[in-house]
Amino acid sequence: MNRLTTCKDGKWSIAHNIEHLILSAKPVSLAFSLPKFLLRFFGKPNRAGRVYDEVVNRYLQRLDQGGKAPAQFIPSRKIKTREVLLDRFQRAHEKLVKNISGHSEADLDRYVLPHPLLGKLLLREMCFFTIYHIHHHHNAIKKQI
Repeated sequence: MNRLTTCKDGKWSIAHNIEHLILSAKPVSLAFSLPKFLLRFFGKPNRAGRVYDEVVNRYLQRLDQGGKAPAQFIPSRKIKTREVLLDRFQRAHEKLVKNISGHSEADLDRYVLPHPLLGKLLLREMCFFTIYHIHHHHNAIKKQI
């Protein structure tokens, strides 16, 4: 348990990183589950979509400018077991994949969602961000091992 919850160099522990990914997946999953008429309330795209590398570079720029996770995405101090964390991570992300799968390719470029650091993102860009975000925290976890 200690390895799971130990923080190094002022960084989040392994458990914190996993919990952060769970917390950040939930609202994205919920948004992808909304009926399309409700997605319209977030607005319409007013620009061409960005490719994966552009989304990643914008995110890294925001982090370099001091961007941090908003309070609702900060992991709690409650210690959870490895099994509980991994089960919650798997369930949250399986649900996210299921909800994304309910959208057509056209939908991914037709609707936008708000992102706390990046502003409005096309659904496709939110998918790009989510892929990178998991990769980013996976790398942080590997550094803790």
